[in-house]
Amino acid sequence: MRVSNAILLAFGALALRVTWVACASVTPVSDFAGYEQHAVAWLNTGTFGVAGNLAYRTPGYPALIAATYAVVGEHPKGVGYVQAALGALSCLLLVLIVGRFASPRAALTAAVLLAVSPTALAYTPVLASENLSTPVMLLGLLLVDNSRRAEGGRALTWSAGAGVVFGLLMLVRPAAIFLAPAFVLLVFVGGGQGKDSRGWHNRPARTG
Repeated sequence: MRVSNAILLAFGALALRVTWVACASVTPVSDFAGYEQHAVAWLNTGTFGVAGNLAYRTPGYPALIAATYAVVGEHPKGVGYVQAALGALSCLLLVLIVGRFASPRAALTAAVLLAVSPTALAYTPVLASENLSTPVMLLGLLLVDNSRRAEGGRALTWSAGAGVVFGLLMLVRPAAIFLAPAFVLLVFVGGGQGKDSRGWHNRPARTG
């Protein structure tokens, strides 16, 4: 698949999400309100926590909210626009990942399904950590695959990068700890495949 097609897809995903954010009216409740509470307290006090140093969330996603509020003011819609960009980034990352193991057509199909996913679109303006954890997880998987394809020092560099990204993922969504065994296995099993691996850079098999 051409790079231009992937970029057009990302812009299409971005346009859909920005439009929905502009039209949606969101009031944070439950967990979503908790993320905002931590972010606002962080901005006002300079300390992460809702009661002194006590916190009920990890700081990854509240940090995104706090940074956005510091720039555009305390309104969830501003975060929604940032998350629209993150959603478009997720589509690009998915194209890259799927394209390494399947045909360009399959990669495009996977990204289109994510771009128009009703659930992904509906959650774009919502203060939900999935909006940040999804692209972070996809980036981590991409780096893991890079480490499996590389050799020597480059493989170690990619593995270290994947470890850093996975650590960030843990700060955004602690439940990702259950993915740790899979990340480790992907790094150490089947490494050193080099450029002969089937996927994005090779000619796709004919179908039909």
